Order: sequence, then structure tokens, then C-alpha cells
Amino acid sequence: MMWASIECIRHSQFDIDGDDGDDGGDNLEQQPTQLQLRRRPPLSPRAIFEICKYEFNLLPTIDMYNELLYFALKFFNYEDALQIIDEMIAWDLTFDTRTYNIFISGMGKLHRMDVVHELLADMQQSQCVMNGASYLNLLDAFAQNGEVACAEQYLAQFAEACKDARNAHLGLYLDKNCYGHVINCYANYFAQPPMNADADAASAAAVVVDSEEEEEEWNETAMDAYFDGMTEKLTRVFEHWNLLRTDKKYKSTLGVADYILMLKCLRNYMVNLNLFDMEQNEPFHAKMQEIKHYQK
Repeated sequence: MMWASIECIRHSQFDIDGDDGDDGGDNLEQQPTQLQLRRRPPLSPRAIFEICKYEFNLLPTIDMYNELLYFALKFFNYEDALQIIDEMIAWDLTFDTRTYNIFISGMGKLHRMDVVHELLADMQQSQCVMNGASYLNLLDAFAQNGEVACAEQYLAQFAEACKDARNAHLGLYLDKNCYGHVINCYANYFAQPPMNADADAASAAAVVVDSEEEEEEWNETAMDAYFDGMTEKLTRVFEHWNLLRTDKKYKSTLGVADYILMLKCLRNYMVNLNLFDMEQNEPFHAKMQEIKHYQK
């Protein structure tokens, strides 16, 4: 009953604006024949929470704070979310699976993957069970930030969890959205400016190239590593896509949006390769022809 009342307050968009009828019967002809309605903003979830806590003398629960956390992160209010977490800790409330799910989803949209990894570690330490929504939120967070290694890791982990008979009560199952998130992750990875891991490693190790000959050899090695990595990632994309197209369980669920996502991934892949072609050098074009031949 309490939550029904909260929803009524939360979604009340109209208020009566008219005569209250307490005029002793005078000027009846001037009374409005219809209710005059005017819009008013609904109470915020925080205001409703305060009413319930103080007016109704209710102790806060984890479900109440989960609603506040969801509302804060829905509108990217990171400061409010942290304040809510502090209040939950102050009330000695134990985070449940939904708390982690909401926070992981919000942090993914805010591109705070450092916080997502901290939440995963805390979730594992507290032995909080991951459900289907947990894996989907993780895959979505990794997809939005182009972290392909983590997306592949948790997709494989989710697949194993679905096969485990001990998780039957959780109702875990893989659907096309899981693979769609991973394909989207590759699309966002390809959309990033070309980055060379070998160059970063060399800079970190303070490798000094003494001659032009050594520099040319090092550049060629770095270029080969870049193309090999891109080809390997594109191969994984096609493996996921072919699974969706050939498996009867997924094939019937594919729609136009799924084909558009795959086209987006291929387009970003080719744009990434073109951006890498800074100097229009011959090794680049030779490698391009090799990759095009591989795609055929």
C-alpha cells in the first residue's frame, strides 16, 4: 500500500485549480462548470523518501535506497549516487544484487570503468550472486566503452553459468542481446582512434632507437602487430555473427537493428584502418589487400 501511494504521488501531474465551493451558495453562476486543471511537477523520489521516513516513521530499507540510486544514475547524477551509497552504509544496509546492477549500469554510461571493476571485486568479495541482469549490465558497460577483452571474458563466464545446474533457480539464459552487446563492443572499439600497444609498451620501457634503420624496423613490427590484432578481432566478430545467423534459437529473433549493428561494426573497422594510413606507405596498402582477400 505504501509503494502504491508513492507511485500515485510520483506520477501525479495534475492538480485541481478552481473554486473550493465554500462560498455559502453565492454567485453559483460564476462557479466553474468543469474542473480547471494545471500541471505541477511530481515530487522527487528523494522527497517521497523523506516523507515516508519521517511522517510515517518508517525505517529505510535496501529496496528504498535502490530506487533512489536508480533515479540518480538514470539522470547521470553521480554526486547524489555517492551520497546515497554513503547513507546506505551509515544505515548498515547490505548491498544486494540489484544495488550492484544499478551502480554498474550507471557507471558504464558515465564511462567510469574503474568504478565498475571495483564494484565487481567488491561483489565477489561479498559473495553476492550475479543474476542475468548482472551479466547484461556488465556486457552493456563494456560495450559502451569498447573493452573487448572484458566483454569476451564475461560472455564466456555467462555461458558457463547458464550451463551450471546449480544456477537453475536463477533462470539464466543466453539470448541474442548478449552477443549483440559484444558485437557493439567491437564496433565501439573500432571507432576509437588507432592505438598501438607496442608503441605504448616501448615508450614505457624507454626503448631508444639509435638509427633510422632500427626505427624503420620497429615501425614495421608495430604495424604488423596492429593489423594482426585488428584481423583477430574482426574474426571474433564474424564468429559471433555467424552463430546468431545459423543457430535456430537466435536466427528467428534477428531484426533490422541487428543487421544495422553489424554494418556499423564493419564500417568502424574500415574507418579505423583508413585512419591508420597516415603516410600512404606501401606496407600499409599491401596489408590492406591481404585483409580484403581474407574477408572474401
